[in-house]
Amino acid sequence: MGKTFRNIYASSIGNFEENTSKIPQWITANGGTYSKNITNEITHLIATREAFKQYVSAVDEAKKIGTVKIVSYDWLVDSLLSKGRMPLAAKPYLWGNILKEEKQKSQVKKSQAKESQTKEGQTGKGRPKKDQKEEEQTQKDPPKDMQPAGKLKQKLVAEKKRRKKRSVKSRDPFDDKPRTPRAQSIASLYDLYETGDVTYNATLTRLSSCQNTREKIYETIKSPHTYATHIKFSRLGLSGTEMLAPIGSSLDTAMSEFKEIFRSQAGKEWEDRMDGIAPPPREDEDGNVQPPWKGWFFYDTGPMSLSTVLQGRNT
Repeated sequence: MGKTFRNIYASSIGNFEENTSKIPQWITANGGTYSKNITNEITHLIATREAFKQYVSAVDEAKKIGTVKIVSYDWLVDSLLSKGRMPLAAKPYLWGNILKEEKQKSQVKKSQAKESQTKEGQTGKGRPKKDQKEEEQTQKDPPKDMQPAGKLKQKLVAEKKRRKKRSVKSRDPFDDKPRTPRAQSIASLYDLYETGDVTYNATLTRLSSCQNTREKIYETIKSPHTYATHIKFSRLGLSGTEMLAPIGSSLDTAMSEFKEIFRSQAGKEWEDRMDGIAPPPREDEDGNVQPPWKGWFFYDTGPMSLSTVLQGRNT
């Protein structure tokens, strides 16, 4: 178990999507204490923007105590990925400070926009209305010889989007996209976990669609060893990543998360991945058989895996 949060007594409130249920585990896996209730012992309340602004009961109780730091989800993530592996200072992540700074920036923008409009109005006072209208129209509709052709314009827009996309670096240390220097530094401390002839690196694919999931367990290169379980999923060119077991987890925690996601996606246990037997059709909560594009993923072991699965279905 890691010790990143050994002096942290945390709680959380709000919907953090798929990570809502992970927050308690991430706190405790790194030596901290988690509670659903707000007590005098709580040091940090991790809240969503909506929960803080709507002043829900947990936020109200935390404010009444006075010593609880009400922080954003970014505080948790940045602390886990910090170089010193220590809880970061809460001040930049306090919702009160975040919203105050956003309000100040908004007021500055409004003031700048007002000043710009005033200057434009003063500039146009001494000119004939006809010339002023012609200039305004020219700004809206440049001459044809200055306008990019339709296809060229589309290419320019597409290239701008690609550049913007390439410029965004991931803070996920195990993502295969361009990563921040800190993420790269963290990744260099880890390697895929292997035991015997088994490497915990699984690719799951749906037969009927371009969907796949890749889950891996990472182990620190140096001892004492700690672990992390990472997953990447993609569909029709879209992709996302998630830490199932956070950095600094025990082997039991990392292994449990790895096997659980495998079972939930493949419909069988990790130990049975090579038995060649297809699981029963996937069903929804009402017992209705799901269509292929919502069915089970299969364990992809290479070129022969597809024929193996199809053979298993026919038995």
